[in-house]
Amino acid sequence: MRSARGGWLFLVGASLALGGCISSQGRIYTVSAAPAAEEIASLYSVGPPARREVIGRDTRITSVLFVPTFDGPRFESALADALAKGGGETLHGVRARTIEFWLLVGWSVLEVRGDVGEPADWEGSR
Repeated sequence: MRSARGGWLFLVGASLALGGCISSQGRIYTVSAAPAAEEIASLYSVGPPARREVIGRDTRITSVLFVPTFDGPRFESALADALAKGGGETLHGVRARTIEFWLLVGWSVLEVRGDVGEPADWEGSR
């Protein structure tokens, strides 16, 4: 009887300590890290992207022993990561989501996913 009670306590404690969630934050048509007004104005006639389904992430520790660090992941850092991986200047069809886990230390990941385009792609489409 005692071992069964200890097992239930372990399951309840583990479920409280091993929490986490994934949530979709939304969709954005086009994102650029640098201002590019002329190019963004002509995006509706863009050809195929340079690379498809590039993923950029920014990960931060958000709490230590349930004490918040007040340092969450930044969209700019995740965008810069995706653009560096894709080798372009804009991200099209962007989907953003957050992934959070807690195990005495809480961490949060902001993930952006989309198609990378380059200004060279836009020159021929004008």
